[in-house]
Amino acid sequence: VTPLNGSDESLTSEKSTLSLVGEPYLASIQTLKNVDVRTLELRNINESGFRLLSFALRANNTIAHLDLRYNKIGFPDTKALAEAEKTKGTTPDSVVEELLTQCERLAALSLDAVPITTLGKSGLLSASPLILPHLRSLTLQNLDKLTQFLSQTPQLTELQLVNIPSENISARLSNINYSALDKLSLSSLPLKQLGNPKARLILPQLTTLVLEDLPQLTDITLQASQLRQLEMRHCDALDSLETQSDHARRLLDKGIAL
Repeated sequence: VTPLNGSDESLTSEKSTLSLVGEPYLASIQTLKNVDVRTLELRNINESGFRLLSFALRANNTIAHLDLRYNKIGFPDTKALAEAEKTKGTTPDSVVEELLTQCERLAALSLDAVPITTLGKSGLLSASPLILPHLRSLTLQNLDKLTQFLSQTPQLTELQLVNIPSENISARLSNINYSALDKLSLSSLPLKQLGNPKARLILPQLTTLVLEDLPQLTDITLQASQLRQLEMRHCDALDSLETQSDHARRLLDKGIAL
């Protein structure tokens, strides 16, 4: 158990960040029950650890920022994962979703190298899709198996996708419903189009768009009149860009945004 300040004893109600590495100990589970923890970071915690945490969070739903990185989630090899899916048993998807359902006030979620295939899929734990009504920031990176994620989250203001090889994810980006999105950052994706001439991607509040290492991207068609900052690096195949933003157009004309 490793609080960010390096000491269990100093973690009090005034310390709002808790970092757990490896199997969580009973003391840390008790901490989650009794302390107002706002930021929770989890590293290499397996399936049983996630379930203990989920149980503890039922008594403490104050978590606003959840950061999961490089977690094993109880499936050390693809054979074990395939068997669990075949028998409709516990999967990384269901374990993560079980944890997220306890975080009713979650405002920021970051997943890095977690072996999930879906995020927010309907029917994993109930008949309804996962709803995170307060989520404002979502970062997904190095998710090799991910094919679906929260695409209907109108209150989201920041989205970052990094190194997700699924073409399905890239295709879904043209259908996202993020009407409050202020910043969109896309990097190392097999993205070919962002929006299309027949159905523009409507992002009315978008002010910042960052595109990096998108070698297949050829067309961008957005309705983003508030766009003020446009950063593009290593998008060599890009032929067409339409944002309906006069400011972005002026930057492009001057070569500043490139």
